[in-house]
Amino acid sequence: MAAVSEREMSERIEKMGLVPRPQTLDEASRFVAAEGEKWARAVVASGATAE
Repeated sequence: MAAVSEREMSERIEKMGLVPRPQTLDEASRFVAAEGEKWARAVVASGATAE
C-alpha cells in the first residue's frame, strides 16, 4: 500500500493507463479473485477456445 502512495510510483502507474488504488493484501486478493471469475465467465460466454 505504501508504494502506491508514493508520488513517483503513482505517476508510473498512471502512465500505463491505470488508476493507482492503495489496497490491503486482503483487498487485493479479493479483487484478483473476482477479476478471475469475471473474465472466466466472459471467456466461456464468448465460446473462445485455446489453440
